[in-house]
Amino acid sequence: HWLSFKNVKYTAIEPVYAVVGSSTDIFTGEWDAATATDILTQDGDAYTKTYTDQEIAKQTVEFKVIMKESAEATEALAWYPENNQSFSIPVNGKYNVTFTFDGTNVTGTATKTAEAVTIGEKGWATTVTNSALDFSGISDFKAYTATLSNTTVTLDEVANVQAETGLVLKGTAGTYYVPVTDNSSTDKGHLAGSSTTGFTIYSNYADSYYGLSADDSGNAKFALISKPEGDASVTIPAGKAFLIVQANTAARTLRVVFAGESTGIEAVAAETAAEGVYNLNGQRVTAPVKGLYIVNGKKVVLK
Repeated sequence: HWLSFKNVKYTAIEPVYAVVGSSTDIFTGEWDAATATDILTQDGDAYTKTYTDQEIAKQTVEFKVIMKESAEATEALAWYPENNQSFSIPVNGKYNVTFTFDGTNVTGTATKTAEAVTIGEKGWATTVTNSALDFSGISDFKAYTATLSNTTVTLDEVANVQAETGLVLKGTAGTYYVPVTDNSSTDKGHLAGSSTTGFTIYSNYADSYYGLSADDSGNAKFALISKPEGDASVTIPAGKAFLIVQANTAARTLRVVFAGESTGIEAVAAETAAEGVYNLNGQRVTAPVKGLYIVNGKKVVLK
């Protein structure tokens, strides 16, 4: 018997593609179980998917595209391409991530929109920027560049900074996302460090290195980092700023002051060396710290 199919209607099944990968910060499904939110949308001859302002930790992201029977299905009918693709997230932050699939190949790009900075319980931290950043809209903390003179570190508040700038942060404990900006001409100051690479100190290094520390009262200083003995080493992590003094020094700490109140007593003392600096008991002071002093017959407060 002959069968007739002339009355049978055929419906073309459009392929459903989804992007899957290694990052739980980006993808809602697993390698073999993409959810409907990971579906690629057809755009002309290609398929695309964009994730906006995703909070992503530093990592290498691997990814592929799978074809599914339907948007609700989890199992993959086919994989594209044969080998995993990847891109790198250099630092913690927020990113716009876009995947594009042309039917054979898939590409992925990540554009940073903000960088993450974290301030600890004592209200102080350092960071090294990976991109130029804009702090003008931040209210929970302030960012400062640092300059070193003798044993005093002066902090200057900044509204924006260049990439790879070492900063001191002061404010409420927490993690914040600072917007990326196109450019900045702010002076970088004296803080060293790299946003992506740690710095290793060996025992035979001639310079001295200082890291930020703070006591329970909220007072900050830069403390000398002890050099290791023998063949040992100590590494300052990526993203942490520090100070380098270009020779070994006997100073165990460097005091921290803010611009405007920076070297008040030191400057006056230098200019009036003949008269000297005295405490309220009339005793001459050679290394004044916080407190009230008599300089050239006048009371001067060192904060």
